[in-house]
Amino acid sequence: MGMMHEEILASMGLTKNEAEIYLLLLKEPESLASRIARKTRISRPHVYDTLNKLAEKGLASYVIKNGNKYFKAVNPRIFEDLLDERKKKLSEAMPFLLNSFSENKSETKVEVYEGKEGIKSVFNDIIREKKDFVGFGATDRAMQLLPDFTKRYLKLREKYNIKARQLYNQGGSYLKTRMSQFKPLPKEFSGPATTLVYGRKVAIFMWFTEEPIAVVIESRQAAKAYKNYFELMWASL
Repeated sequence: MGMMHEEILASMGLTKNEAEIYLLLLKEPESLASRIARKTRISRPHVYDTLNKLAEKGLASYVIKNGNKYFKAVNPRIFEDLLDERKKKLSEAMPFLLNSFSENKSETKVEVYEGKEGIKSVFNDIIREKKDFVGFGATDRAMQLLPDFTKRYLKLREKYNIKARQLYNQGGSYLKTRMSQFKPLPKEFSGPATTLVYGRKVAIFMWFTEEPIAVVIESRQAAKAYKNYFELMWASL
């Protein structure tokens, strides 16, 4: 659990040393730098430096007793305040960022998303679209790879009433949800990839690679062609 918590703190801008020492400080009312150094593999000079940086960031405080500095962690609720502050700054900067964003004017765009984070990006894009979609090769692979994220994704689909019709590979498993209708696709037409058509985009998920990959084609014509093909298959099953 410690490593997971360090990763969460790292996402808030803390270095590895800062996260490790902050978590140690949480467990004790007050600590000398020398005590922290004994409990970590961090060299004493780096411990002193890190404690001072935590204090500068407002994440630690200290008192001086008999000429010695005793450090303690600030209440973790401060991270909520920091997050609110970041959100506020991002909100203020968003008009400029959007105005500066140069859209690709090409009729067709192809983007590749790699790994689990890439898969998350595409599913988040489906949520942002807030439109019903269709798909071939439905599978439960996303739940296997990203269980917590996939559960949140399904809840968001319910929240925004994003429905789907999907064809799954006959004999295979798929992600059961009341937000989708399913029909089996005969094995001779089945494949290892999942294809989803939403808005003007076609997303192809390749689960069989060492790291999953999603290829997203943004093209009104391509999306229409895939959708027409889907409707033909759906009506014939």
